[in-house]
Amino acid sequence: MTSANTSGEGWSYEGDASEGTLTLTEANITGASTYNEQYGYIANIYAGEGLTLTVVLNGENTVDDSSAFVGICSDGPALTLKGGGRLTAKGSSL
Repeated sequence: MTSANTSGEGWSYEGDASEGTLTLTEANITGASTYNEQYGYIANIYAGEGLTLTVVLNGENTVDDSSAFVGICSDGPALTLKGGGRLTAKGSSL
């Protein structure tokens, strides 16, 4: 995530490298976003070390890509899911 890439179809991010909110609204996220030299593609949604991430769910949301290890991953101090929506997250290891 860069400051130039804080929203897309069905999603938006507000915050910085230490704390932020990812809002998913009828999102269909595919394509692994994080690459690790040891493990390959890790996750479609990845909260890096030091990031406290809140994911707000609105409607039906899907995170799915067989090239990613998992659909969602956090190395940060906290990952919180909230809202009235649903999230289906899949990766090759689930």
